[in-house]
Amino acid sequence: MNGEPSGLPIGIAGKFRIFLIAFASLFVFGLLFYTQQITDQLLQRERDVVGLYARSLEYVAANPSTGGDVTFAFEVIRAIDFPIILTDTANTPQYWKNIDVDTATLAPGPERKFFKDLIESMDRQNTPIRIAVNDTLVLNYIHYGESALIRKLRWLPAGEISIAAIFLFIAAIAMWIHSAATAKYLRLLWEHYCEEDGLDPKTGKCRASESAARHLVEKEKGDE
Repeated sequence: MNGEPSGLPIGIAGKFRIFLIAFASLFVFGLLFYTQQITDQLLQRERDVVGLYARSLEYVAANPSTGGDVTFAFEVIRAIDFPIILTDTANTPQYWKNIDVDTATLAPGPERKFFKDLIESMDRQNTPIRIAVNDTLVLNYIHYGESALIRKLRWLPAGEISIAAIFLFIAAIAMWIHSAATAKYLRLLWEHYCEEDGLDPKTGKCRASESAARHLVEKEKGDE
């Protein structure tokens, strides 16, 4: 209808929705940042544990006087809760731990392929750590993957983003419904004013344009 007002100030409901969306976004981004920080710390811990295991084996290899005492190395490996494979320089597995597959049930051919694929996958995740005597003679390599906890943490951001997307979608639907209801209310109110005051014969506009607009603006402000 002619003379209908536009650009009414945002009421308290609109401001609350904006605040809610902004808060949800900040919360999700903060949670993503915190999750990444925890993941990085756990990854560093795993690197440190593998490095300690490698250094202990190097010490045993470089000091034959110890009589091959690998007690400390075994104590370190007991604390490892992530997949690990110890290979020779040709990447032939010599020891492994926390491997989900029971390799005893595999035939020699499939077993070699399984370890080859697994080692390649581990090396894509983490650079293998070498075991060397005097930092020159390489004896072994330690290949390691990620713990179950880290794998779960890596999936957590996807879940957080999905929840945030659902939340924002619901908020958008609610805002659309509220806007549609508000627009319908304003049209009905505008028609009511025009029915009461009629149209200006010169302009053809509702005589109540200015007073109605002022009333609607004051009403919106009163909702704040």
